[in-house]
Amino acid sequence: MPPARQKPTLTVPQAADMLGLPRRTLYDWCRKGAFPHIRLGRKVLVSRETVEALLAPGVVAPHVLRRLGSELPW
Repeated sequence: MPPARQKPTLTVPQAADMLGLPRRTLYDWCRKGAFPHIRLGRKVLVSRETVEALLAPGVVAPHVLRRLGSELPW
């Protein structure tokens, strides 16, 4: 059986868990427009590609993300 294909989007709780951030922080960043996201009704989704890019070696460590607050690089 071929490996399961990953969805291109993550919920905020999924992305926050991957980034090691509190969910509330990521929701706040989305609300302020500081983190790229899409809203489908009440659901907020973020790009898996964006989250994985942040986790790539040499990009931004999760502990640095927590200190950046609304001063994210985009």
